[in-house]
Amino acid sequence: MAVKGFKVSTADQPMLDDQKTVVHAAPVGNLNGKVPTWTAAPDGILTHDESGDPAGLTSAVAGVKGQSGDVALTVSVTNDDGSVGSGTVTFHMTIDPAELDVTSFDVTVDPPVAQ
Repeated sequence: MAVKGFKVSTADQPMLDDQKTVVHAAPVGNLNGKVPTWTAAPDGILTHDESGDPAGLTSAVAGVKGQSGDVALTVSVTNDDGSVGSGTVTFHMTIDPAELDVTSFDVTVDPPVAQ
C-alpha cells in the first residue's frame, strides 16, 4: 500500500524563537524503502534537520532568534504511482518576551503621604 499521508505528533504548535523541539512523523501506509523529505515555508523563521534519522521520520526543529511568524513544516514522499503522501505541522513562532526591546514603561505612583 502506498503512503497516503503522515501522522504528525501535533498539527499546531506555538514556540518561542529561542526554543527547539523534535517533530515525529508516522507514515500511513508503506514507505517501500523511500525516505521522506521535509520542507519549511516560509524560510528563515525556523531551521529543521533530519540528519539524525536515516529513515527521515523525525526532524529537529529550532527557532531563529529574532524571527517570528507562522511556518508550515511538511513531510512528504512521492509514491511509485506518482501520488504524494504528506503531513504538515504549523509552528506559530514568537519572539521570547524576555528578549524584546523596551518600547514603553509602566509607571506607578505610591499613595501620597503627609510631608
